[in-house]
Amino acid sequence: MFLKPAVFLKPAALLGLALALGCGCGDDGSAVADDLGVDAGVDGGRDLGVDGGPDDAGPIDGGPDDPQWVRLPDLPLGCGIERARFPERVFSPQWRSCGDGCRYLDSDPAFEMTPLGPGSGPDRRAASAPSFIFVKLEDQRDLNAPVILALVGTDGSVAAAWALPERLPAPGCSISSFAHRDGWVGFTIWSFSEISEIEYQSIFYGPVGEMKDIDRPVLILGPDDLPGSWNALQHAYVSPEAVAFQVQPLGEAWLIRDGVRRRLGVAGFPAGGDVQGVALVGDHVLWHEWGVSDVRISHGSFDRESAPYHDVVGTRALFATDGSDLAWAQGYGWDGGGYERRELWVADYVRDPADLSPRLLVPDYQGSGLGLVGGSAWMTLVERDGRRGFEMVDLDDGERTVIWAPPDFFLTSQPSWITARDIGAVARRTAGRPFNTFLIVDRELAEPVE
Repeated sequence: MFLKPAVFLKPAALLGLALALGCGCGDDGSAVADDLGVDAGVDGGRDLGVDGGPDDAGPIDGGPDDPQWVRLPDLPLGCGIERARFPERVFSPQWRSCGDGCRYLDSDPAFEMTPLGPGSGPDRRAASAPSFIFVKLEDQRDLNAPVILALVGTDGSVAAAWALPERLPAPGCSISSFAHRDGWVGFTIWSFSEISEIEYQSIFYGPVGEMKDIDRPVLILGPDDLPGSWNALQHAYVSPEAVAFQVQPLGEAWLIRDGVRRRLGVAGFPAGGDVQGVALVGDHVLWHEWGVSDVRISHGSFDRESAPYHDVVGTRALFATDGSDLAWAQGYGWDGGGYERRELWVADYVRDPADLSPRLLVPDYQGSGLGLVGGSAWMTLVERDGRRGFEMVDLDDGERTVIWAPPDFFLTSQPSWITARDIGAVARRTAGRPFNTFLIVDRELAEPVE
């Protein structure tokens, strides 16, 4: 089983907790903690694996439908988050057809389901590999039951599930940032005490197939390590080599590998701006560096200091990359509400900016500056005549195509991913009894932009 020992960055004040853990042995700035909430109430009888006897007695077997919830051990401040030993027993995701080349996650009568776009990502290793989305589940049979975060596969599997504890009494905790990409998962458990204003971030990371068994974090950040702004680790980004977080209000990116933290974009570094819009390729971090008026692309890694990656003075460059292609919308004459003009540029992704070869793709680009890159395309969310869809620009020839959301579906956020075969996005089904869902459409449905 993949499991790295916890590393604690406060050797003196938190020595006891570090020993207990066994030291040797993703521009909107929204906080996902608010989305999940620590509002589950009291566990309504689901927790058959906690307080059932001595620690070595194991969970009580509640039958073939019992997920066997087991409390994660030794989290700071007594945080009571549980993992399911058998997450496939929590619920059975059903993907339904919404037409040729289109499917969606159906509602479940037992739960109020909320698919979460931030952090959900594709698995590009093989055409048959499932991608994963994070889904919040609120039990409709027992309103006092915990809120559950499930990792749901596009093949109908449930790879992992965690149950959040009750809100009161303090202290509390929540899974506040999470990400999946290419078969790897990272997230942080935020533990806090409103009374003492103390918080911790426990960072978990590993292969998707092993997340249901991982008990202990690879790293715990304590009060002396955090900036003093609650839930500062706002977005997660993951690769098979590392996990990274966007950290506010510091305006930094934190890269974590083998239990070691690397701070990037620290105030005063040569680029000198605010970190937003992080991308992670291996252990290489790129980000939008927001200055007073310009936006440049900066980067860093474990073996490279923070530095500018691509900079055109007087422009705002908003980029995206999938580790193969790099594209950015380069705007001129920003006046606080718009640009005089904008261009779309493209280049092969390279680790060393000295090897970068930018190519102007669209001289008069009219689309959004916030895009995704994948499958040799730049994709943005567009809306026309009350309809929303995915507009794509081919990174080879600049051809524009669009896929409109199918009837009875409305896209509610920026798309989560684009690959050579499909696009994934959070949506709302409006027919009948409306419900939140996740929509996957084949790129074969694309039609030329008129």
